[in-house]
Amino acid sequence: MAAKITQADKQRQVERIGVVFEKAGISPVGGRIIGLLMMAEPPYLTFDDLVERTQASRSSVSTTLKFLQA
Repeated sequence: MAAKITQADKQRQVERIGVVFEKAGISPVGGRIIGLLMMAEPPYLTFDDLVERTQASRSSVSTTLKFLQA
């Protein structure tokens, strides 16, 4: 029987992923965005979802997404 993954478990995993990417040189917001996208269910998030979940400004999320796409 598989254990149920809680929202708190997902949030902790997103933070762990973010820290790994920060150590690799990505900004903290970039690390959190990557973590959120990796853990997203369904497997996508809108721009507004990313702004809300990272609690970052719209301009910061926009700039970070442009950096990650480059």
